[in-house]
Amino acid sequence: MQKTITQVLQENTHLWMETPGVIGTGEGQNSIGKPAIIIFSDGSKSDRELQNTLPSEKDGYPLLVRNIGTVTPLNDIQVQVDTSMKHKK
Repeated sequence: MQKTITQVLQENTHLWMETPGVIGTGEGQNSIGKPAIIIFSDGSKSDRELQNTLPSEKDGYPLLVRNIGTVTPLNDIQVQVDTSMKHKK
């Protein structure tokens, strides 16, 4: 039985976050609408360079690098982040 994309993220995000330039992960879709793992980068490396340091897929899900730049929290705004990795269907 294939793991869900959520399970794959739960098991591997901590490893991918150790890669320089990676600032987050998420669920998304590839160019043909199939589920994909999105690796968010800060732009310190090119998408191609970062993609070459990561596996092209994990447990049947492709890994796609997306440069979102540096993420900076806004001043005086409190943000509550759900780190449970659960989502509603």
